[in-house]
Amino acid sequence: MSPAKPNPSGATANADWIYNQQVGIYRKGNRGITPRRLIEVRNETVAGSTAASDGLAAQVSTGQISVQTWTTQMRAAIKEAYTQQYVLARGGINNMTQADWGRLGGALREQYQYLDRFAQEITMGRLSPAQIQSRARLYMNSATQAFERGKAAGKGLVLPAYPGDGSTQCRTNCKCRWDIRETSGAYYCRWLLGVAEHCPDCVTNAGRWNPLVIAR
Repeated sequence: MSPAKPNPSGATANADWIYNQQVGIYRKGNRGITPRRLIEVRNETVAGSTAASDGLAAQVSTGQISVQTWTTQMRAAIKEAYTQQYVLARGGINNMTQADWGRLGGALREQYQYLDRFAQEITMGRLSPAQIQSRARLYMNSATQAFERGKAAGKGLVLPAYPGDGSTQCRTNCKCRWDIRETSGAYYCRWLLGVAEHCPDCVTNAGRWNPLVIAR
């Protein structure tokens, strides 16, 4: 199979990165992109998404836009963030399958349901501007899980938890990652702590999934 251009729907990855499906790695020229650098791109993309949500939060808090308009624009921002992350992990849009789009759609529907309840609370005046901003950021931070789900899906795996999925005490602020190595007989999946302060749940995950072995 020939290498595929990443084209991750506007993600931070450079346009001259090329994904080699056979070895499962991005390359730039004759150099491979390290897993650590790819996680940096994941985190940089999330940071860019939170900047967008901050702007929307400020607008709805001051009445510059209606809650309905804010909801529509937040849906679009969430969709863009999740798509960027998932497609980046899968090696570019050309590598996306129907199953991948289905997984991504399911994750987005779940976030939209949470967002609708969030919008109701804004309408009822229950939240301060600071609370709106902080809570809106959670949706963008949660896109980390889309990257990690896409990475696992590329191996045909469903893992027990994903960084950023809200299952840990740090919730969507999680900076951990899965490291997946494979042999002819099994996948060796390690939950690796990120460069951040770690919550007890992440420390526990790093200990019990070191590695998680899944037979092929």
